Amino acid sequence: MSGISRKRLIGVLVWLAVLLTAAGCAVDTQELADLQAALATPAASTNGSGHLAAVAPVEPAAAAPAAEAAPADASTTEATLAAVTVPQRDLRELAMRLKPGVDDVPATVATARDYQVGDTLEFWAHDLDNNQDFQITAELVYITDVAYVWVESGRDYDYDAVVASVERFSEQSYPAEVAFFGSEWKPGVDLNPRV
Repeated sequence: MSGISRKRLIGVLVWLAVLLTAAGCAVDTQELADLQAALATPAASTNGSGHLAAVAPVEPAAAAPAAEAAPADASTTEATLAAVTVPQRDLRELAMRLKPGVDDVPATVATARDYQVGDTLEFWAHDLDNNQDFQITAELVYITDVAYVWVESGRDYDYDAVVASVERFSEQSYPAEVAFFGSEWKPGVDLNPRV
């Protein structure tokens, strides 16, 4: 112990405790209590440089409570989760089942709308700073095979940057996300294949 300062030893012990906790290992609380008691008592003398010269054994003042049983083996939990079929989150079905007076919710709109560049629509937006919802009017400024780009009417924006961004999304990001997570419900509630 002559080469390790008390401060460094405590730091190492704290990191060790964090690592053991994160790894899900059970720590013998009696040994930990003994170690903490030894570090907390002035029974150790220093050699003048701040390094411990010797440590006298110290009995703990009180026994620490017994550790709780370790959780089930992680592989068992993983196997259980893999075997369970998680139902899809069907908001339509949930509304009909849980909201009194709602007997039927259409799965989609009656007819699909064919949007063209220049069309305008009302959208709900949210002000995060003030936690307020509000409506805006937005104009459709660009269309790809997978996405529409709507911009709030009257806003200044860099058209070329928007086009470059949505093209990159359509050609790189979207296909990668679909390959990894799977496709969204198509054609969707609005009967349109674009996001």
